[in-house]
Amino acid sequence: MRSVWVGFPTAPYTHQSAVNAAEKVLEPAGWTIHRIDPTQDFRLEEVKLPKADVYFGDYDLLPFEDVHPKSGTQSDTSGGEAVPYPQLSSYVIRKSLIRKNYLAHSLHLAKVKNQPSTSQNDDIAPATWIFEATCAEDLDELLADDLYDVKEILESDQNRWFILKPAMADQGMGIRLFNSIESLEAIFEEFEEESDEEEDEETNVAQNSSSTAVVISQVRQFVIQEYLQNPLVIQAPTLENYHKFHIRAYVLAQGSLRVFLYDEMLALFAPKAYSDPEQNDDEEIDLSAHLTNTSRQDDEQSLKTVHLLSDLEGSKIGPGATSTVLTSEHLNAIRLGSAATIAEAFEACTKAGRIHFQPWPNAWEIFGVDLMVTVPNASPTQSISPNDLRVWLLEINAQPDFAKSGPKLQEKIDRLFERSLEIAVLGQDGEDENAEKKWQAGSSRKDMTLCLDIPMSSGGW
Repeated sequence: MRSVWVGFPTAPYTHQSAVNAAEKVLEPAGWTIHRIDPTQDFRLEEVKLPKADVYFGDYDLLPFEDVHPKSGTQSDTSGGEAVPYPQLSSYVIRKSLIRKNYLAHSLHLAKVKNQPSTSQNDDIAPATWIFEATCAEDLDELLADDLYDVKEILESDQNRWFILKPAMADQGMGIRLFNSIESLEAIFEEFEEESDEEEDEETNVAQNSSSTAVVISQVRQFVIQEYLQNPLVIQAPTLENYHKFHIRAYVLAQGSLRVFLYDEMLALFAPKAYSDPEQNDDEEIDLSAHLTNTSRQDDEQSLKTVHLLSDLEGSKIGPGATSTVLTSEHLNAIRLGSAATIAEAFEACTKAGRIHFQPWPNAWEIFGVDLMVTVPNASPTQSISPNDLRVWLLEINAQPDFAKSGPKLQEKIDRLFERSLEIAVLGQDGEDENAEKKWQAGSSRKDMTLCLDIPMSSGGW
């Protein structure tokens, strides 16, 4: 009898959805389910793993050392037969995907060497610069070297904005907007002041509990991205005005390598109404109108700012004519654009970034992919058609915080896990009787859209 071990001890929401999916998909097929009790108080290193055919759990608990897929099989000590290695719910090495700096480098290399076959646009991500800084004084040298292109743009008065963010920080920490060398210098001076105040930790926490500043000497590595102009904005049913949003897409990567997009995408809205940064008239920019990261919002705010994208059909959209509403055609264009963008990103990371992404054939993983939709040629006098929309990649996250979806959407997360087990573990793609046997990229089957299907040799250390 085959068995699956399920364990997310530090994420009860995720653990419950994983157990629900295993019970619905694997148990009826005769599988035994081993699970931990996430209510128990224990450390990760104390968790004992049973022998299992599938390990579906926290990255830090998976037995990577025991299941290296050099041959794809291992000897069965009882009968001497070759049996498949156990499956793991994470890839061991995937920095090319989940680190902002590695991802940007992989996308750049892929563009320079050869355009991926699935290319949707010349670029799928905003222009990006990566650099290291330990103090504000480093900025002068950087602007003359690594950030020379940024300096030229800022000095040319092109009215272009940029986003600064730490390479590895999360929850919106350290994110800032700037459109001049002076404003960039002011940001680093702010971060340096944070470093100076670090010694007085208790006072610092009390006075800056809501601050998103970072300690520059601890962060060191930063990313600058061009700010995406003309974002698609939506007046959601729970919001009074047009708000900026980003899409949280859940993506299953399987083996080496197929990539799937879960069709039920989330729209995560900024808590305040959107305003073009150009309209601030030298006033301090309110990041609440631009940051769509729900980690900076409380539970009450999240109820208003987290929606299923499909539930927003019929909502007013902009910029452009206010009579435009989000239609099923818009939603389908976003799905197809998202699938193409995700495919290009994963293809770039498996080729140009191969050293830092090794897709084992006996591994699979669910990623949280953040996307942004823009209307490049928006006009205040014209409505927005599906063909006007462009989907951009912002970042890819490992072990996403599914709990941010909220209790009302847990059924959707359950369904994501169910389809992941069906595809990755049982090999059930879900083809219809009348459909082509081979799953075509861009087509959807039972809530999953195939993004990419390319053969890769197994990775390893």
